[in-house]
Amino acid sequence: MQYLTIIYDFANQLPNNDLLFPLVMLICGLGIIYYNKNLNIEGRKSGMVAGFILSIFSGIILIIWIPINLVCYFDTRDIYDNKQYKIVEGRVANYHPMQKGGHGDRESFSINGIDFKFSDFDDTYYGYKNVASKGGAIKENLLVRIYYFNHSEEGNVILRLEIEPL
Repeated sequence: MQYLTIIYDFANQLPNNDLLFPLVMLICGLGIIYYNKNLNIEGRKSGMVAGFILSIFSGIILIIWIPINLVCYFDTRDIYDNKQYKIVEGRVANYHPMQKGGHGDRESFSINGIDFKFSDFDDTYYGYKNVASKGGAIKENLLVRIYYFNHSEEGNVILRLEIEPL
């Protein structure tokens, strides 16, 4: 097989930064509490309540999301580091792009009878999910090499994607 260009490699990934928004909201909630605690005006109690609600809600999200995110990341890292993946090489067939801006069907294709599906809206697993409508590399008849593993719920997850130079 000819030289292929690496488009995606899980080895270069860090845990998702999806935690940034709830973390900022937690800091804002704590800031609101602190600010209102030091005020001597009416309405201070409602500001404190809003700060507590925002802090509690954001804290709960962080407490739930951090372990789920990290377990998923480290499970995928173990599969990658221990080479518990499969490799398939061939031409992309049965390619169906995801609708532009749509949350509908996932982008899908097959390589030598092995099916792959992914969506850029899905944050439940680590792997390649860059759809064509947002600059993704997959297209019909493209020569690729894919390192993947089968996730019981998500199907085949792409850990590394190599494509023929364009």
